[in-house]
Amino acid sequence: MFLSTLGIGEKMMYEWILNSKNGIPHKSNVKRPAKQYDIDRKQYAKSFLERLPKLPSHYCRASSSKVYLEPVFQIISELHREYRKEAQKDESPVISRTLFHNILDELNISLFQPRKDQCDTCCGYEAGNINKVMYDQHIVKKEAARAEKNKDKEAALTKDDMKVISLDLQALLMCPLLKASAMYYKTKLSCHNFTIFDMKTKDVICYFWTEVEGDLTSNSFSSCVVDYIMSLDNSIKTLIIYSDGCTYQNRNVTLSNALLKVAYDKKITIFQKYLERGHTQMEVDSVHSVIERKLKNKPIYVPQNYVDIFKVSRLERPYDVKYLSHQFFKKYSDLNYYNSIRPGSKVGDNVVTDIRALMYLPEGEIKYKLAMSGDYLELPRRAKISAPGDTDQVGNLHDSALCIKASKYKHLQELKSVVPRDFHAFYDNLPHA
Repeated sequence: MFLSTLGIGEKMMYEWILNSKNGIPHKSNVKRPAKQYDIDRKQYAKSFLERLPKLPSHYCRASSSKVYLEPVFQIISELHREYRKEAQKDESPVISRTLFHNILDELNISLFQPRKDQCDTCCGYEAGNINKVMYDQHIVKKEAARAEKNKDKEAALTKDDMKVISLDLQALLMCPLLKASAMYYKTKLSCHNFTIFDMKTKDVICYFWTEVEGDLTSNSFSSCVVDYIMSLDNSIKTLIIYSDGCTYQNRNVTLSNALLKVAYDKKITIFQKYLERGHTQMEVDSVHSVIERKLKNKPIYVPQNYVDIFKVSRLERPYDVKYLSHQFFKKYSDLNYYNSIRPGSKVGDNVVTDIRALMYLPEGEIKYKLAMSGDYLELPRRAKISAPGDTDQVGNLHDSALCIKASKYKHLQELKSVVPRDFHAFYDNLPHA
C-alpha cells in the first residue's frame, strides 16, 4: 500500500535497500547534458566580455597574467549592470552576478586597478605562502625606507640647498570619458600624467601627454625628470628623489645615464631612493587622489579638458601643468656612460631590483647601496665611454607625432556621436596607421 501510494515498484525499493546502508539511494553517476539554455546564456556573457576594450600589457603588473579592462567600470556590479542591459536588449537570458563573476575568472579578466594595492608579500604571509623569515626581512626594508624618507624630509626643512621630491605616474586616463554606453565598446585615446611633488614647498608639476605625443618608455620618464631638475634654482646642490621601484619608469640604465648627465651639467648631487614594494605610498599620491575626486562625473571630450581640471584641482598653490608634445621627449638611451646599473655580473650576484638607493655625482660617477643603512659602493662601469662632458648632445626621441592603430582611429570616429561637434576636429586630425 505504501509503495503503491508513492507509485514505486518493489524491485526498485529492494535495489535501494541493498545498495545503501542507510536505506537512501546513491546519487546517479550519470552526467546529464547541460541544457542548451545554460550554454547560450553563458556564451552571450563571454562574448559581451570579449567585446570590451582591454588595456595594453605595459599598464599591468609584469607578474600578472590577467587581462584588464579599460578603466571605465569601477566595480563588478556596474559591469554586470551593463551586461544585463545588453542581454535584455538582445533578448538573451541573463545570468546571475555570481555566475558572471565566475566567467570573469574563467576568462582571466579583471577590472583595472591602480598599482598601489595590497602588498603581495604581506598577503602571501597571511595566506601561509611566505615564511616568517622572508616576511620579517620585507618589514625591515619597509620600515627602513619610511624612516629614511622622514629623515630626508626633516633635513630639507632646514637646508636651503636641498630638495626632496616624490614622483609617480597616475593611473591611466582615457579620452573621451563620458557616461554613455557607446564608450564601453570602443577603444579610447590613452592619456598620461607623470607627477612630481616637492615635499618641502608642496609645489606640484604635472607632465601630461597623450599616446599620440609620447610613449611610456624610460626615455619619456627621463625627459620629464631632467626637465624638472634643469628648472631648479642653481642654489640647489642636493636633490633626493623618492619613487617606487618600477624598472621601466624609475630603475633603469637610461634614467641613470640621464641623471648622471644632469648632475654634471647642474653641478648637483642626486640621490634616487626606492620604497619597498607593496608599501610605496608617497606624498605624490595625494595629488592623484585630489585630481580623481575633481574628475568625478566631469565629462572629458578632449585631452585639454584634463589639463583644465588639473589646473583648478587645488586652489592654494595650483598645480603647474605641462601639456607635452612629441618634440619635448629626448632619446636619453643614446647616452652610454654606464651600460648597466646591475651591481653584480655573475649568476647569483645582486641584480637591479636589489638596489635600494643610487647616488649621482657631478664628477660623473654613480654609486649604489643595497640597504638604506648600508654604505654607498662604486657601481661597476662597463661601458668604454668617458664621464659626461660639455659637448654631449641628446637628440629627439620622436621625429613626428605617433600614429594610433587604424582600429582605434575608427572607434574614436564612431565616438564622435557622443562628443560635441566643437571637438570633432581633434579626432579627425589624429595621426593613424
